[in-house]
Amino acid sequence: MPSSRRLFTKIHRWITFALGLVLLAVVVSGVLLVFQPEIEQVTHPSLYDTASGPAKLSPGQALAVVKRELPELAWTGAEIYDQRGAWEVHSPSGTVARVDNTDGRLLGTIDREHGFMAFMENLHECGFTCEEESGYIGFLNKPAQIWSFDLTLGNEGTWGTVILAVSALVLLVLVITGIWIWWPRKGGFRRSLRLRRGAGRYKFHYDLHKIVGIVALPALLMWALTGINFELPKQTEGAYYAVTPGSPAPESIYEFESRPGTGPGISMKRAAIDAEAVLPGGTGHSTLDSINSPDPGEGGSYYEVWFSHGIDTYRYSQYPGNFGVYVDRYSGEARQFFPNPGNATATNEFMQNWAGALHMGMLVGWLPRTLWFVFGVAPVLLALTGIVTWLIRRRLG
Repeated sequence: MPSSRRLFTKIHRWITFALGLVLLAVVVSGVLLVFQPEIEQVTHPSLYDTASGPAKLSPGQALAVVKRELPELAWTGAEIYDQRGAWEVHSPSGTVARVDNTDGRLLGTIDREHGFMAFMENLHECGFTCEEESGYIGFLNKPAQIWSFDLTLGNEGTWGTVILAVSALVLLVLVITGIWIWWPRKGGFRRSLRLRRGAGRYKFHYDLHKIVGIVALPALLMWALTGINFELPKQTEGAYYAVTPGSPAPESIYEFESRPGTGPGISMKRAAIDAEAVLPGGTGHSTLDSINSPDPGEGGSYYEVWFSHGIDTYRYSQYPGNFGVYVDRYSGEARQFFPNPGNATATNEFMQNWAGALHMGMLVGWLPRTLWFVFGVAPVLLALTGIVTWLIRRRLG
């Protein structure tokens, strides 16, 4: 074996042994989250027993229903989402109430911050640092520093961030070293994709390992790169924007407060109309996905409104919408903040609307999303075949 291939084989093998379990935990949790909306629909069917017919209820009317039916819960500052035939009203306390958007029935409530799926979400998205969700581990939510060195490289993350970043980096290294090990010499591509049967257990598992790895390569590379981007955005965005047009959105674009005013301010319906008016093409070309109820006790509170406008890559997620608008709750002054209207480049479109949706598979329905599941279990099969070949080789050696 050439020295370079031998070196990459050792890197591939020992990184897997050292950090493979962490990577597998993150991968398996992500595979389950691919079908999170569908799993909830199967496990809580009564919440999705909606009436047939066109939607008639406004988000403000849905909020009025839960205030009337569930007065014991706090609904000040609630967020309302259009989700699978119902308005979902999210209480600041964590309770989610579903109201049929056709006949106005309260379908029931659910707590998405606790339970098995919340645990999986906390693992995969937060590294167990989301305090409100099941599985929270306090020390992982501490700043990731050794002496004065920031392990998150200036991203102001936690030890949970480091765990997720390391798992994504491990996946990237395994992909790169796997390509180098697999790459056929002297044009033998067909031989490199052959599954030898009847040639012994070692060759069978070795071939299966290579074939699964190369077939799943595009998906694994995408997950590695987008995962690194989520945890180390300063480094990845700097690299992306160094070679492509555009620049990151300034933090100031996400800063907004209602100007001081008096009285109750504008209605939720008026806020939605004012928000849609600032979108490209104006009113009549978008679908309202979500809107919040400002806290009247906070003078600077405002409406945050989300629309599906054009291709919504998050259409099938629990939080749809690809255009976000802030609205002053007193004057109705509206400003689009997502995507950044002052920096509309293909790079920014990808970074803001496609990277996350591709990672989660939420740009397509459940049936084509099974591809994310199939490729998502590939690392498990790679781990099993890799361990088997290593054990056989040790025994024979």
